[in-house]
Amino acid sequence: GGRDAHVARGVAPYARDSRTKDVARGRGSGDAAKRERTAKHTFHTEAGRQVHVEVIPVGETYLAIFEVAEDVEHDLHGEPITDGCGELWLHWGMHREWLDEWMSLPEIPAGSQYVEGAEARAAPRFGQNTAATRTPLVRDGDRTTVVYRRGFPLRFARAKFEIPSYYAPLEMNFVLVEKKPPSAEFPDEEGEVLYDMPKRKHPHDPPAAFAVPVGAAPGCPYPLGASRAVELGPTAGPGWCNFALHSARAQKVTLFLQWRHGDGDAPETMELALNPTTHRTGDVWHVALPVGLPGAVLPMPSPASATGDPSGDPGYGVATVLYGWKVDGDVRRGGWRFHPGMVLLDPRASSLVPPLGPFADEHTTPPKLMGSLADVMNGDDANAFAVYVPRDARCSKPRLRRTPSMEVMYELNVSDFTGHLSFVASFGNEAAGPLSDGDVPSRRSIPKDFPGTYEAVLEKAEHIVNTGATTVVLHPIQASARRTRDDNFGQAPISVFAPDPALASPSRGEPAHQLRALVRGLQRRGLEVLAHVQITHLAEGSDEKPDTSSLRGIDAESYYQLGFDGRVEMNEAVHGATALNPTSAVTQRLLIDALRHWRVAVGFDGFVVDSGGGIARGPYGVSTLLEAIANDPVLGGGGGNF
Repeated sequence: GGRDAHVARGVAPYARDSRTKDVARGRGSGDAAKRERTAKHTFHTEAGRQVHVEVIPVGETYLAIFEVAEDVEHDLHGEPITDGCGELWLHWGMHREWLDEWMSLPEIPAGSQYVEGAEARAAPRFGQNTAATRTPLVRDGDRTTVVYRRGFPLRFARAKFEIPSYYAPLEMNFVLVEKKPPSAEFPDEEGEVLYDMPKRKHPHDPPAAFAVPVGAAPGCPYPLGASRAVELGPTAGPGWCNFALHSARAQKVTLFLQWRHGDGDAPETMELALNPTTHRTGDVWHVALPVGLPGAVLPMPSPASATGDPSGDPGYGVATVLYGWKVDGDVRRGGWRFHPGMVLLDPRASSLVPPLGPFADEHTTPPKLMGSLADVMNGDDANAFAVYVPRDARCSKPRLRRTPSMEVMYELNVSDFTGHLSFVASFGNEAAGPLSDGDVPSRRSIPKDFPGTYEAVLEKAEHIVNTGATTVVLHPIQASARRTRDDNFGQAPISVFAPDPALASPSRGEPAHQLRALVRGLQRRGLEVLAHVQITHLAEGSDEKPDTSSLRGIDAESYYQLGFDGRVEMNEAVHGATALNPTSAVTQRLLIDALRHWRVAVGFDGFVVDSGGGIARGPYGVSTLLEAIANDPVLGGGGGNF
């Protein structure tokens, strides 16, 4: 229903009408050679052929050149055998949003044919549910022409396509089709039609198609999460961003993006469905996209410390790029927890913010939070202090704790520490916004959304020092979907990487920047800062009452503890908390990387970890997770205090 409204035979849906085409030209066109290099791909088919593809950016077009090489068999006299050599065709289609809907180009190479109707229904389905296009591959010479390359006799066939740059990013899916000549016994009948596709691991696997990224790159399976792809572009400023997600059970993964340029424009969205033949390595799905380069669709996000117009739209003047994932799979293979219309947050997103606005697709469920690329593309911004901490004033005071026996801990909850009316009264005004004309406050006024935030804690930093404390322990500040409802302490996080945006001021930069400013501001006053982290569970509900936001809809079997009946286990101490599996290698990698992020990128001096929730689970009663943390060079051996 909803998908059919976007489909038109022969023309890509995102560039069909003139208005969409003009907008695409303005935002996604430009000299492709200025942002991309020539991309080369090599594919191996079931029949032993090799397909070499070059995608060359030339002005406002991409030139896609296909070269098919096949082995040549010889008879006893040394002559090439040509009796079984038929015509080669490229069976292809393009996609962006939906992997199962192939589109064509307005202008296709000469001799191409649309495969539709009964012929399309009779052909194998390579992931698509719609028609495809067939383009003849022109052989070098005739069937008897043999070319020796590196000593091997080969027969070559080629095809060339011109793809407008405003279509990008997209993927060109293809398989090879060989039309055999008629047999000698039945010369009047058509020859056999054979499809040559990617190699299948199992004979019962469904047929698949190759994929050539255009305006994108296959990406890299490591590191997981979003990271700068330094091998594809500059190491600073506009460049390429790599996205990687671990999901062993998924069969369809789609990268969901939302952005705005910060010039008062409405938010835009885009989806890119990943073909597993190109974008899957083992259990990791990956893709790379240009960000902020000339003609790229995605703008360069502003730094995490950037602020908009505090009196109007906080997002005005701040370019933002958000991302999430859509994951789907076969319910017969454990995929019944997937939801193809739900946008899930990346479990490794270091900064989470609410979506920029509603989505145009009514079939997509808006998430509570999405990952931001501000830190990814601008560096960790770890030295960008808040306005209360001068940039030249680093740790000017020595640590107050000289020996372990001198340690005095001060535990505080960020929202409660400055959320009381006494904090507001200390400024001489209620937090009710700007003053009326003629009113002269006796003390500094504060905005309404300032109390109970990371920055507000710095206003009482001297109070902490005056109590004689040497160490500050922050109650859990991980992102929680129930912080303002029933999780003020932070026991039910939905992320192990990102700070809670509910504790951040909306007009003071992203939450990650505000938390870094708090940690560095306290350390500047000689205080050590520890974080109470929850690494035993996430608040994604049970199988009977799910509250999916991330891992449950991505790969519950790999990350969560499963009971004998196959259902996820719950942490009975916290309502709606799904227990993580500390013995899983994937979970251990996620948790250790998260603690490293808090230690290195945010600057915490150490951590407080609850000993319950199954964290000590392991063979022979030994926790493999705690052993891995102790043996980690960053976290163990004095690198991080636990």
